[in-house]
Amino acid sequence: MTILADSALADDKLGYQKRDWYDKDKMNTYDRYGNKTGYLKRDWYDKDKVNTYDRYGNKTGYLKRDWYDKDKVNTYDSSGRKTGYQKRDWYNKDKMNTYDSRGRKTGYFKRDWYDKDKINQFRR
Repeated sequence: MTILADSALADDKLGYQKRDWYDKDKMNTYDRYGNKTGYLKRDWYDKDKVNTYDRYGNKTGYLKRDWYDKDKVNTYDSSGRKTGYQKRDWYNKDKMNTYDSRGRKTGYFKRDWYDKDKINQFRR
């Protein structure tokens, strides 16, 4: 019975990101079952920008470092509207909290304890 209670309170794993073995500027994204959902790739012109793509190679948006707060990364959709941001946790520096456009916390990213090239994504 306690196992059910503990698992109900645990954060829900959405998926993970893992660096591409061939292209080092590319980070593949996977769902919780290991199916590839897309990838992130550094922009060749603006080095503070990371473009996001779906699994078919269509651009879905981008991430860009905030010009004022260097611990913050803003997220944008494909038309350039801000959809939220990611900010490094003030207590646990290995954790990156995610927020929607209104500032509500939606989840977090955390580096895998076993595979250091893997970053797990959780939702609250």
